[in-house]
Amino acid sequence: MPRTPDPIEDGLDSLPPPPPVFHAEQALLGALLLEPHRAAGLTGISFEAFSTATHATLFAAIRSLPAPDPAQHAKTTTWLNQVLTAAGEQTRGLTTAYLHHLIQCCPEPRHAPAYARIIEAEHARRLLRGAAQRLAQTALDTTLPQRVATTLAEAGTLTIVVDDIANRFPPHPGSLPRTPPRRPSCTTRKPPGMSRCSSRARLPGPPVSNGCGG
Repeated sequence: MPRTPDPIEDGLDSLPPPPPVFHAEQALLGALLLEPHRAAGLTGISFEAFSTATHATLFAAIRSLPAPDPAQHAKTTTWLNQVLTAAGEQTRGLTTAYLHHLIQCCPEPRHAPAYARIIEAEHARRLLRGAAQRLAQTALDTTLPQRVATTLAEAGTLTIVVDDIANRFPPHPGSLPRTPPRRPSCTTRKPPGMSRCSSRARLPGPPVSNGCGG
């Protein structure tokens, strides 16, 4: 399965634009860094749903730590430092500057469940695409000693993936209204809860040079 380039592990130079879900991941992680208590309301999403190792590790670190007291979190960087330490053990190059960048890329922390649903949906697409590709490759591989049996096994795997997606994403009773797409961008608007400006002051180091949109 193709891997999304990771801006932390791969460096920022000469990388192609990330897929749209990358921005949803940034928004979700920013929301959880600003208001950690919102992680308790996210169900059905795991670190495996994220497209990069850095985002997956950060999400796992956030989930592994108890949420701090909101009033205390607004005044200190203790919890953010704990997240950075826990994630840094698994991901090289992670810095406070990137945490700052994620915070800036969160339009509204209260929309965390919507960001998580977008990430889940794209993860489901990746799983479905991967299972379908494996089935097609197996069916066409004439070098396999038991091609029919192997193809049937891959078909069974694809069926399981499809059934799981159907259970997690039930169909809507009707078409939903569409909102014209808008290019994601970082914002300096103050969100509910912790001040975005205060979190900038608490996180040392300048923000990364690239914007949230690319």
